[in-house]
Amino acid sequence: MKLLGRLLVLMIFVGMSGQTSFAKEEVDPALTLPRKAHKIFKSMVGKWSFSTHSWRSPGSEPERVGSGLSTNTTLYGGRFLKLEIVGGDKDGQAVESTRIMGYDNLREEYQTFMLGSKGTSILFMAGTFDAASKIIKTEGTVSLQVTGEAARRARTEIHLIGDDSYSITFYLEDPKVGEFKAVETFFTRMEQVLE
Repeated sequence: MKLLGRLLVLMIFVGMSGQTSFAKEEVDPALTLPRKAHKIFKSMVGKWSFSTHSWRSPGSEPERVGSGLSTNTTLYGGRFLKLEIVGGDKDGQAVESTRIMGYDNLREEYQTFMLGSKGTSILFMAGTFDAASKIIKTEGTVSLQVTGEAARRARTEIHLIGDDSYSITFYLEDPKVGEFKAVETFFTRMEQVLE
């Protein structure tokens, strides 16, 4: 009986496969190539030192929580930027994280994901670039393992301050008081790497 059921499912799938196509017959090759939006990544390539401050709650004083080195490289012909971050927290514990940034030509949005040694979740955000302020603004939902919350609204601002500095600011939504600055990291170029 199980064999008959599997055969029936297979026959239905094979029958439908001739009727349904998930791929366009002609794909615009420009969608797969880096564009002007990807040029931002080249400006961030190199070795950077960083210093991180955090705010435990809205209105609290900032606290220095870490510092270290970020090695930024482009991937796949400039389509993506990879940040390999290694440092230490205020207690001397090693901290590592990886952030991948890209620009989706079809959706016309910047996308970023981050994972690291201080948690088990993957942070994914998407957003736009404001050319006037030189800020990539992304938003998403994060899992806060330190509080036990499975989902809380958050956003980041990646501010391209100049040729030799940028910052990443992380904002959290507090259910009682609204949004507040939770973490801010300033990056200073140590070495430019040509790719």
